[in-house]
Amino acid sequence: TVSAVPDSLVGTPMEDSILAFHAEIHLVELDRIPLVRTDLRTPRLEATARLMQYAPSRWSDELEVLTELDRLGSIEPGWRHRRMELLLRSARADLEQGQTALARERLMEVWDSSFTGVRVDAALLLGEMAQGSGDPQTALLWYTRACQVSPGLTSQAAITAAARRDSLRYFVT
Repeated sequence: TVSAVPDSLVGTPMEDSILAFHAEIHLVELDRIPLVRTDLRTPRLEATARLMQYAPSRWSDELEVLTELDRLGSIEPGWRHRRMELLLRSARADLEQGQTALARERLMEVWDSSFTGVRVDAALLLGEMAQGSGDPQTALLWYTRACQVSPGLTSQAAITAAARRDSLRYFVT
């Protein structure tokens, strides 16, 4: 569908809405294939994951699909990284709803991954959770871990973690 769109629309919100519309149609069709068919399980999940990138409003469904692919051992590194990003997003939503235990579980899974950027974000959030619960020593530990994972990283999370680590060092000691 997008290939028939004039070049003046490519890369615009109009193109995005066309992609999202058609992705939704195909996702509905894919949902008709039952997951109990083990011969089609992995291809169906992979096709769903590819389409989900065009339907950003369904990020929680995308997390479920990528989690299932990860459990099956059929996940590509790019999708695994996307899964970690979605776990961070989900943890933030859990924190907003006051579900700290669920958020901590998701953040620990991100922390155990091998992707530096999301690990720093997870450690920063875990430090904020500890600081918010009145445990400055644990918060200092998480801020220090965030800085150790990414020495020299200049992301906003790394800069924030370093600043909070330095200020807590002053207060804890």
